Amino acid sequence: MLWRFFIFDSERKATDLGSQLGTWMQSPLLVSIEWGRILLRDIFEVTLLAWWMPLSNLWNISLRLREVLFLVLIAGIITWAVIFVLKNISTTEYANSENTSKEMFWVGLIVVMAGFAPVILSNRDADFYGLSRYMLASSVGSVILISAFLSQLKSQKVYVGIACLLIVSSVLMHNLNGLSWKRSSQAMQNFWWQVSWRIPQIRESTTLVVNYSHTAIEEDYFIWGPANFIYYPESKNHQRVEPSLWGLILNRESTISILNHTQPEFVNRRSIITYFGYDNILILTQPSASSCVQVIDGVSPIVSEYEQYDIQIVASESNQNNIVLDETHAPPPDLVFGSEPQHEWCFYYQKAALAFQQGDYEKVLELKQNAEEAGFTPQDPVEWMPFLQASILLSDYDVAIQLSRFIKKSSFLQLQACENLPKTINFDQKMKDFTRETFCIN
Repeated sequence: MLWRFFIFDSERKATDLGSQLGTWMQSPLLVSIEWGRILLRDIFEVTLLAWWMPLSNLWNISLRLREVLFLVLIAGIITWAVIFVLKNISTTEYANSENTSKEMFWVGLIVVMAGFAPVILSNRDADFYGLSRYMLASSVGSVILISAFLSQLKSQKVYVGIACLLIVSSVLMHNLNGLSWKRSSQAMQNFWWQVSWRIPQIRESTTLVVNYSHTAIEEDYFIWGPANFIYYPESKNHQRVEPSLWGLILNRESTISILNHTQPEFVNRRSIITYFGYDNILILTQPSASSCVQVIDGVSPIVSEYEQYDIQIVASESNQNNIVLDETHAPPPDLVFGSEPQHEWCFYYQKAALAFQQGDYEKVLELKQNAEEAGFTPQDPVEWMPFLQASILLSDYDVAIQLSRFIKKSSFLQLQACENLPKTINFDQKMKDFTRETFCIN
C-alpha cells in the first residue's frame, strides 16, 4: 500500500492520494463529517440491505418454467441442509458461539470499515447499481457481523429460521445474477453477430457510436473491443496497442462535439491508444430488445420509434461510407462470440439492408419473400424500410403501398418517411412524388 500510494506514479486520479486528499485539505472538518456519513450508510447497506436489495432488483427478470423449478429445488435443498446442520448443533456449541459474539462483532466491523476506507478516501461511494463492486471486500466482514448478531438470539428456532432466510436469499440472488449476466452476454454476442451479417468490413479509423438494448455503455472499450475482435484483431501499430476502430459514448459533451464536427481527441487509456473521432462516426443501434441492430444512414436517417433521444439527435451524422462493401472479414471467433445464432428475422433484415446498400434491390425483395415463407416478420416497424425503398426503386408500387401501411401505423415513422425518404439516393422525381403522396398527405 505504501508503494502504491506514495512511490508509484499513477495516471488515474482515483489512485492518486495527493489528488484525492486535496478535497480534504480544503475543508478537513466538513469532508471528514461527510466521509463518516458515507461510511455509516455503506456499513448499513452492506450489512443489512445487501441481503435483499440486489435480490429485489433481480426479481423481475423473466424466467422459464424450468428455471423457476430449478430455483425452487435449490431453495428447498438449501433450507433442508441448513435446518439439518443447525438443529444438530449441541447446546454447548450454541453457548460457545454466544461467548465469542463480542470478538466476532469487532472483527466483522473492522473488516467492513477496512474494506470501505480506500473507497471513501478516493471520494467514491458504494451502491447497489454501478458501484456495487466496492462492497465486495467488505462483504466478508458483513457476514461475520450478521453471525455475531444471530448468536445473541435466545431461541434456536428463530436462529435457524433467520439463517435459512439469509442463506436462501443469498443463493437465489447469486443464481439470478448469474442468469442475468448470462442473458446479457448472449445479447452482446447476438448484437455483434448481426453486425457481422450486416457489415462486410469497416474503414480504419472509424468511430463507432453504439446503443445496446441490454446494457449501458460505461466505457468506450465496450464498443471498440468487440468491433476490433471481428474486423481488426491485430493492432495497427506494432510498437504499441492501437485498435483500428474506436468507440464513443454518447453524452451531452460528445453529442455537442459530434454536431460541431470537432477534431479527433487523442486518448491514452492504460497505454492503449484510441481517438474520439467526432467528425467521422458510424451509428450501430438496437433500440429495443425486440429490435434488430440497425445501421443509421445519415443521408436519409429514419430511426425507430423506440430509439433513444441522443441517437436521434446525431443520426444525420452517421456516415455509411465507412462500410467497405468490396471486402470481407473473418467469421467472428466462437471463443468470444459463441456459435452463430439461428437465421431468423434479423438475419434476413441484415442481409437485405446490406443488399440495399450494395444496390441489389431485387435481392432485397427476394430476402423479404424468403423471410415471409419462413414465417418471420419484424417486431420493429422501421425494419420494413429497406424493403420499402427497394420496391420504390424497382417501381413495384403495389408492394410499396402494402409496406407503407406498416410504416403509417406509427406517426413518428410516417413523419420521418415524409421528410427523409425523398432524400434516398437514386430516387427519381416520380419516386419522390410517390413518397410524398403516400406519407405526406393524410
